[in-house]
Amino acid sequence: MGSEEESTVKEPLDLIRLSLDERIYVKLRSDRELRGKLHAYDQHLNMILGDVEEIVTTVEIDDETYEEIVRATRRTIPFLFVRGDGVILVSRVESSLTAKLTPSYLEVIDDSGGCGAKFSIVIVTEQFEGKRLLERHRMVNGAVAEEMKEIHALSITKLSLQSSGNNSRNLKSLKQLLKS
Repeated sequence: MGSEEESTVKEPLDLIRLSLDERIYVKLRSDRELRGKLHAYDQHLNMILGDVEEIVTTVEIDDETYEEIVRATRRTIPFLFVRGDGVILVSRVESSLTAKLTPSYLEVIDDSGGCGAKFSIVIVTEQFEGKRLLERHRMVNGAVAEEMKEIHALSITKLSLQSSGNNSRNLKSLKQLLKS
């Protein structure tokens, strides 16, 4: 009975409490994203993250062609203090997928514009070997079943190690995603 109560989400901060010592995704103001291990938090959503990957997205307009140029700058930080007033979204989607499907490659992209309810997932794992597309889809949905209660749209690219190497169209798409 005690462990069931400890893993139940009754208040918003319970989700954060359940994410302690897990990798989380944090969307911040000014087009900043963080992925890291949650070490501590408080009631203001101030957080201490470890092994952090920060991604800052900038959009510039080319003076000659007037085209948008989107750049993503990445850096890693051993420990980071995050002020809660800059936090837009905290998600466990990435840690749930990592724990349940042990991917060799995983990219979780927030496509929602900040509300945290629409994600694109690119996942490559050996567990997909020999599985049909529908089975792979069910495996991903099962891995994020708890998070799906809050998500209204999910786009999934599911590849096995074999199919990512043999399917040139999928591999090309994957490489294009990695560049952006």
